[in-house]
Amino acid sequence: MGRTTPAGRASPPPRWGLRRASPPPRWGLWLPVALGAGVGLYFALPREPSAGLCLGLLAGAMVLAGLALTTGRRLGGGLPVAALLLLAAVLGLGAGTVRSAWVAAPVIDQRLGPLPVAGRVVDVEPKGARHRVTLDRLSLPDLDPEATPRRLRLTVAGSPPEPGRRIELDAVVLPPPPPAAPGGFDFPRRAWFQGLGGVGYAVGPWRLLPLTEPPGVGAALALTLADLRQTVARRIARALPEAALFPRLDDQPGAVAVALLTGHRGGVDEATWQAFRDAGVAHLLAISGLHMTLVAGLAFVALRRGLAAVPALAGRLDLKKPTAAAALLVAGLYLLLAGAPISAQRAFVMIALVLGAVLADRTALSLNGVAWAAGLILLVQPEALVSPAFQMSFAAVTALVAVYEGAARPLRQRVLGERPTWPRHLALYIAGVALTTLVAGAATAPFAAFHFNRLAAYGLLGNLLAVPWMGLWVMPFGLLALLLMPLGLEHLALVPMGLGLEVMMAAARWVAGLPGAAARVPDVPAWGLLAAVAGGLLLCLVRGRRRWLGLPLLAGALAAPWLGPPPDLLIGPQGRVIALGDGQGGYLTTPGRADSWTRAQWAARFGPARGDLAPGVRQGAVRCGPEGCLRPGPDGRLASGVALPFTARAAVEDCGRVAVLVLTNGLPRPPLCPDTRIIDRASLKAGGAHAVWLAADAPRLRQARPPGTARPWHARPSSR
Repeated sequence: MGRTTPAGRASPPPRWGLRRASPPPRWGLWLPVALGAGVGLYFALPREPSAGLCLGLLAGAMVLAGLALTTGRRLGGGLPVAALLLLAAVLGLGAGTVRSAWVAAPVIDQRLGPLPVAGRVVDVEPKGARHRVTLDRLSLPDLDPEATPRRLRLTVAGSPPEPGRRIELDAVVLPPPPPAAPGGFDFPRRAWFQGLGGVGYAVGPWRLLPLTEPPGVGAALALTLADLRQTVARRIARALPEAALFPRLDDQPGAVAVALLTGHRGGVDEATWQAFRDAGVAHLLAISGLHMTLVAGLAFVALRRGLAAVPALAGRLDLKKPTAAAALLVAGLYLLLAGAPISAQRAFVMIALVLGAVLADRTALSLNGVAWAAGLILLVQPEALVSPAFQMSFAAVTALVAVYEGAARPLRQRVLGERPTWPRHLALYIAGVALTTLVAGAATAPFAAFHFNRLAAYGLLGNLLAVPWMGLWVMPFGLLALLLMPLGLEHLALVPMGLGLEVMMAAARWVAGLPGAAARVPDVPAWGLLAAVAGGLLLCLVRGRRRWLGLPLLAGALAAPWLGPPPDLLIGPQGRVIALGDGQGGYLTTPGRADSWTRAQWAARFGPARGDLAPGVRQGAVRCGPEGCLRPGPDGRLASGVALPFTARAAVEDCGRVAVLVLTNGLPRPPLCPDTRIIDRASLKAGGAHAVWLAADAPRLRQARPPGTARPWHARPSSR
């Protein structure tokens, strides 16, 4: 109501403007942001922080927070908030330090084998025609117990062993592959927090061994779940051996069904993954909020309607509470069956908060639920912060909740009107899918560009075609199949589920085949991703006009991929593959197929190679002869360029006349080489993969392990 004037008329309400009071800030939502900043600081440090430093910072932050809370009213309301945010950041730093020390285990530092490896099977995941088997309780010859890794992951051919069995096999064991380029995917870091001390492949069949000791309670439960996942996967593959509607899909409907119900995605081939990525629906293959919500929602609706059909129960009980408890149990079981990925953990925490609010007769605050979920995951698993799954999952759900807080009711009222009909409800569903796709796609685009260097142009169309099939057909039959498995009747639900998957996959392949469906994005610098995160947080968490301060940050993040030139020279971590820029936006690479992992990473991040660095090649600024390749600098002078000699004589001739001399092929280092930066095998051993930007004055060089870096997961190769 407006103010009453002397004439008795009500004055109009105040206009939106500078005099309007800003909504109160929601500082509680920024606590997990500060916690994440502390975790990010931990991973950005060049060296492991000491326990004494962390305890000292924590004690100081707690004292400061206590003083701020007691004196905050006299000194200003912002001091307690700043102190609590500082305390949360210090907790994030400490969480990363404690977690890293907790999971610490030996890591293989050189190639071993072939040699006999014995261990207990803890997990089996399909990988194309083979399987990736994870072993613990290992026994390796010539390795002391204190130098033996906690776990190994080996690729085996043929039928896989069952979880819980102890096996022996002859295998080649390798250190976790290092980053293919500076700033690239850091598999050793992921392996460190997963307890993997090495990877490798079997060179023969596995052999069954007797168990040496029974597992503990926790291990027995984990092995039981792993065995259950394998059993479910086998029964799905038996019911869906090949496509029925679209034979060209081969066995992929069954592989996708396994991925949706057990979380094992190794059976999904690269063509299917690429089609889903290019269609903008790759999130459907990773168990996340959509799948968890569908399972919990389907369980809630089915159980409530089933109980309501019993008059004796419907008239006496409030069915919402027992139904909510049962739906939460079903969601928890699905989480365990799916292997508890990060995205599913986030969704389960939020579902637990919502259903817990139903049990407590309270209303759950959605953004508070997102904050709680993020905080809990970061405290327990701080390494999740640097994973694409965590980043994209929380970016999408935060943006969706923030948008629907203000748009859900107006959208519903506008579409349904005063007299809802089934066409209006259908229109509301389509509008909801479209809005969800637009918001989630925009929120996750910076992370997709940073991690995968690709964006889907027709993501809205792909989701409009695929998501309804997922929600109305695929997942209901999938949940029914799990319920029918104890009776041996799962095929009654899996067959229609497979038909729905074929339709969904055919739609994804059609969208992916449209002209310009997938756009490659140049390499995104780290500051571009940080700008996108900061801008998105301002838009979603701040209320009032100050939220629009996030738009300039988002604009900067959007321009980031095109503001810096790509490297002129890339050298793989072992030096077996080199990529040299031709000065025209393309690369020439070392001939052959050596180090296919590095080649694939480079192709995704910097674009596919345009040719080989072979004698007689003349492309762009690159000239290759019988004794090596030369590339002048950006000013056209060889003195600011790079040389890749093939012979010792060429190495001596190039010494001193180029800015960068690459000797990773084992050629001897010239004794005197003034004004030339030499990159040889010793350089790679010390710093890992290299990237070089040529310049008229001096080249700029980046290493995967810069000088002074000493993190536990970046163990340098052994010299033995």
